[in-house]
Amino acid sequence: MEWKPVPECKRNGNITTYIVEVFNSTLSEIQDANVTGLSKVIEGLKEYTNYSVRVFARSAAGESPQSEYQNTTTHQAGS
Repeated sequence: MEWKPVPECKRNGNITTYIVEVFNSTLSEIQDANVTGLSKVIEGLKEYTNYSVRVFARSAAGESPQSEYQNTTTHQAGS
């Protein structure tokens, strides 16, 4: 997964990390990952499962607005 930097006017200071939130709508589970760059390989996903993913930035002053959810469905491993 890749994303663009938060626009400067919405950063709340210098960005220290991005938070990637992955919601498994089948199991109603959320997993978070802290990322310092602009991309993240999300591991441990289940086959044939619906996920919603969003990203937001964190700075010393707080968090940026969250992105809109991007929805996706995983496929069989190796396909």
